[in-house]
Amino acid sequence: VMIGEGANAVQIILLDTRFFRTALKTPWIPPLVGRYIPTDDPAQSMLGAEQWQWLTEALKQPAALRILVSSVQVLADGHQWEAWRMLPREQQRLLDLLAATDGQTVIVSGDRHLAALYQGAAPATKPLIELTTSSLNLPLSEIAAVITEETGSTLLDSAFYEANFGWIEIDWTHRLAQIEIRNQNNEPVRQIAV
Repeated sequence: VMIGEGANAVQIILLDTRFFRTALKTPWIPPLVGRYIPTDDPAQSMLGAEQWQWLTEALKQPAALRILVSSVQVLADGHQWEAWRMLPREQQRLLDLLAATDGQTVIVSGDRHLAALYQGAAPATKPLIELTTSSLNLPLSEIAAVITEETGSTLLDSAFYEANFGWIEIDWTHRLAQIEIRNQNNEPVRQIAV
């Protein structure tokens, strides 16, 4: 979907990261850490051939800001739960595709029962930020007796484990997107501007 036009165009892309995805590798590991490990199998796929082709074509459309929505995390590297990093070839393919795309991209993801901001390796002029936001109705603080703190090299600040939602506000005058995690009282608890 494209909202606006020209220098103020925002493209919103929703990915299906489950229907075409091949199985994740699942050896036994402690349940508080996660249940998957990365595999370098070249036959693995996150999106399937047709969706990859569609995404490649969609990213050719000119846009000042792209909001790429993935149900599972793209940049997070501090856990063993379902994520793009479990299929590293597919993750790198996506990151390479985004790096070659014009405009600023913000990734929005969920499926973790927590909220956090992540930053991937990218040119300083075009940082790749991921906003993970979940959940409004089932935050980790309500379902886990013990919370293992989120870690990882891409994590900015710290994770937020209470009810939350994501917020992106665009200031076209200053060419900034304010990316926020907000609590159930609509108060910003984590934020970054790109």
